[in-house]
Amino acid sequence: MSIDTVDIEALTRETWSSMVGLDLSVTSLIEVPEPGISSQIEIQGDGELVLRIDCSLSLAQQATANLVDLPVDEVDLGLVMDTVGEMANILGGNIKGLWPGALKQSLPLTWETETTEPIMHTWAFAQAFESSAGKLLVRMTKPDQV
Repeated sequence: MSIDTVDIEALTRETWSSMVGLDLSVTSLIEVPEPGISSQIEIQGDGELVLRIDCSLSLAQQATANLVDLPVDEVDLGLVMDTVGEMANILGGNIKGLWPGALKQSLPLTWETETTEPIMHTWAFAQAFESSAGKLLVRMTKPDQV
């Protein structure tokens, strides 16, 4: 399996732009955006990989508001978590499309991020993004390295 870092960055930016109308730019980040919402999926095939996104609460709320066409103060936490899970699911599907050996993708597991977590060196790929609404961290690795 060979998925280029540039492809992941481009897919992330395209997914967020087209789905929720938010432009992301690549940035540096040394920890998970906190407080926030995280979501993780697994892709299986010739090998396995884990995709995790960590989203600041402000970015998650704005993405949700844009997706469902409501003011930010009218979106509840359940809907915000569903949106972040769906964004991980869509991004995972796009990454799966780049991997000729991919066979299946898990449903997203989504949770509230309550503590600051350092970026672990076990992640084969980690890239931070930001927008006017907040920050996003995208990470990928093999399941046994999480």
